[in-house]
Amino acid sequence: MTDLFPASILSASLGETWDLEDDTTDSHLWASPLGRFVAGIRDTSLDQRSMHLLAFFVARRALPCWQLYCDGSIPLDGVRHAELTLAGNADPAGLRLFLEPAVPTFRGSKIVDCRECDTSCAAAAVAHMARLLVDRNPRDLAICLSAADMAFDQSPLVRRDHFRRWLIEVAAPAAIAHRSLTDEEAARFRDYTPAELVREREQQHDDRLEQSEAPQKRWYQFW
Repeated sequence: MTDLFPASILSASLGETWDLEDDTTDSHLWASPLGRFVAGIRDTSLDQRSMHLLAFFVARRALPCWQLYCDGSIPLDGVRHAELTLAGNADPAGLRLFLEPAVPTFRGSKIVDCRECDTSCAAAAVAHMARLLVDRNPRDLAICLSAADMAFDQSPLVRRDHFRRWLIEVAAPAAIAHRSLTDEEAARFRDYTPAELVREREQQHDDRLEQSEAPQKRWYQFW
């Protein structure tokens, strides 16, 4: 039977904040719910396979928070390389290309408004996934989980994606059992697909472009 003890730590902290940053001290990180959760996985696993799988699951889940506004492929490429690495079909050294969070952009322009928050957090989740697989430091799993959680917390998708429930009920048990997620499990507890978000993003961009290019009436034409 899969040991669900680490996941129970998260279940008991659903009402708490899970915010962790690169500069979070070790004492604070390991005392936090996510730190205690990661320590539980570390202490009950014979190797880091569970942690690597969970970081991959979580980083992939956070990608829609990036795709909602950004058209850059770096986070997607990082998750794809991690998938190949975990399957034994790619060199883990290739993940060094993804150790730093991608800069949120759309059509070549940097995103600097409120959309930067959720997209940057999604990019950070991917970067910390890559760091975990390369450097094998469990801190990076805790920060990866936090970044993904913050991405959804800041995103309009927060009401459409029950990330914490999915993490506790689906992703963590599968990772602890050293198994991949099925397509249905990877998408469980959300009511959208990434492809739908991309289509909506592009349509909204085209609509705004049409509006900006429409001829403007002079003041006397409104009378």
